[in-house]
Amino acid sequence: MTHLEQYDLLWQVIGNGKRVSELLGERCTPLARQAFASCACGTAMPVVYLEIPLAGEPGFDLQVCIDRSSVREGFRLPANAPAREQELLTWLAGPNGTGCTGVDLAFDLRERGISSPQLIVLMNKGILQDAEGFFALAGVPDGAQRYRLAESMAPNGWTSWYTGVLPGRPG
Repeated sequence: MTHLEQYDLLWQVIGNGKRVSELLGERCTPLARQAFASCACGTAMPVVYLEIPLAGEPGFDLQVCIDRSSVREGFRLPANAPAREQELLTWLAGPNGTGCTGVDLAFDLRERGISSPQLIVLMNKGILQDAEGFFALAGVPDGAQRYRLAESMAPNGWTSWYTGVLPGRPG
């Protein structure tokens, strides 16, 4: 069974009906399938998350989590992704990315269409060894400093599961 066929089974579980269209939006289900198809690859089925706002415009965020081994197999981003994100994947697949378990491609799906995917690095044991390198490639010069500050404020024993850059979103 292909990744896309597995994805289609996920949507069968979610179901059809008024509740789904009211929460997710009429056009968002086919847009989500198109977004998933643009980035599904590798030997492992990506983990798929939906983040559904409970107020406002119908729609949702689709997050497709690609494991590091799939990235190392030569995964390519969707064509509409910014060029610097391919550089980030190269970084992730290389020696600086060994503290990471994979990458999360986050699509903001609304009735108007598919956004360019945003790149979020998933971390192993909550440690991003080369935060400066990651955030420099992401184009956020103060990102490493903000990341380290957030890490230092976490209660003892708590670690981050992911970090990333979501341009166009407040904060």
